[in-house]
Amino acid sequence: MYAFRCKACGHFEPAGAAGECHCPHACSVCGAGVSFNPKTGSKIFDHDNWEILADCDQLRLAELGLDGQVERHCPCEPSGNVPKNVHVQTGNYLGLRQSTQ
Repeated sequence: MYAFRCKACGHFEPAGAAGECHCPHACSVCGAGVSFNPKTGSKIFDHDNWEILADCDQLRLAELGLDGQVERHCPCEPSGNVPKNVHVQTGNYLGLRQSTQ
């Protein structure tokens, strides 16, 4: 079962491809849906690249060749686990000397 359709190439993606987000970032076939800005070094996500199949009517699903059995993606909230600061202390147990030149 599928939940999303890439508007660039028409590839179908399951709901698990989106993970915690509302839609997948990049198509696994053509890579559409995400671009990279070299000036800022950040990714730009294009959510308009994705057609959400659960929102389509039966006529549209028939056009796509789907029998109406589509998944509805419910993004899960990120876990509330906060990383803890771990202090690691190491000693020179091998008798090695470190020097810089």
